[in-house]
Amino acid sequence: MAEQKDKPNAGYSLSAKGRLRLVSWERLVLAYYNDGGKNKGNCTYGYGTMVHRGVCTKEEMKLPVSLAKAEVKLNSGIRDAERGIKRNVTYSLNQEQFDALVSLTYNAGIAGSGQVFTLINNDKLQEAADYMETEMVYSIQKGKRVLMPGLIRRRKEESAPFKMVSNEVEK
Repeated sequence: MAEQKDKPNAGYSLSAKGRLRLVSWERLVLAYYNDGGKNKGNCTYGYGTMVHRGVCTKEEMKLPVSLAKAEVKLNSGIRDAERGIKRNVTYSLNQEQFDALVSLTYNAGIAGSGQVFTLINNDKLQEAADYMETEMVYSIQKGKRVLMPGLIRRRKEESAPFKMVSNEVEK
């Protein structure tokens, strides 16, 4: 029982609905590409699998990417995100919150999601939502903080399950 108290999210995995949302955000690209646009961002392929920081080389841009390779990396990335959440989030989440954190963590990484985990663990859900929407829409490129417009809607959706909803009835 102590294990369950320490790891309240141990029984969760990404739901089918959560997987569909994650895949729609990441969208499949069967080629190497730069996630920030032409000659910007990081070298990536498949469902947002980062190869390395910085743009792809000309040689990488010519490499083929199979559907099987993309699917293997997607599944591996989802498992890594799930494990990271189960290991680092001690706040008892619901399924919608777990799915949103898997999407965030798949995209930003476990370390990149650490501040959100800390805020959630401290029962600061609204602050976690605000942080996702205001701070996690940037990428560091060549040492500079660059707004990634494609992340704005995604972070708004991922943060939604953590926003405080007023129970007061408007008069």
